[in-house]
Amino acid sequence: MFALVTPAALAQLPQCDDTPIINQNCLFITPPLVCGDFHYNITNMNGDLIENASLTVHNAALNLYQFEFNRTGNRADFQITLCDGTFREVFVGGDSMPLSIVAGELFFLTFIAIITFILLGVGMHIKDPVLSWIGTAGLFVVAAALLLNPFEFLTGKADFIGMTLFGLALILLAIYFLLNSVKMMLNRGDGASEDTEL
Repeated sequence: MFALVTPAALAQLPQCDDTPIINQNCLFITPPLVCGDFHYNITNMNGDLIENASLTVHNAALNLYQFEFNRTGNRADFQITLCDGTFREVFVGGDSMPLSIVAGELFFLTFIAIITFILLGVGMHIKDPVLSWIGTAGLFVVAAALLLNPFEFLTGKADFIGMTLFGLALILLAIYFLLNSVKMMLNRGDGASEDTEL
């Protein structure tokens, strides 16, 4: 009786994608597999083995197999490796962040970036090292935010790599403006001492 109920229960589960919803188990269906031993491994992103179990037949004619993914208790990242060596990265809760939070994070970072570039532009134009210092600090904050990747809705590797590279570019730009600010400060100090000597 239990064996008859289990496939029906699995059939009612939604099919998994790369970002399962927290507390919502789902059904992973494999691509066509040709293996001697039909199993799968689930590891965390550190490579620690979390689960090793057998696959069940989903469609024998097409060599499709399935298993219930039940590691959805909280936000986490996993790698699922199938018996043929193929793998898939899964980000539990990756798309469950409310849109208002995502919009708020984007608005906040964009606001800081705009204010930063205004301060840098004005500071460089009027040769004011204080405004340049404040703008440079803002630029470091924006770069750090991109490097730390607080946007949990960006779960793909391409998004993460792109944000990291952009963050590093902003750090280099901030260092450039920092050096210019120091130069302006030194020039201003030299000009002040020349004025007092006259």
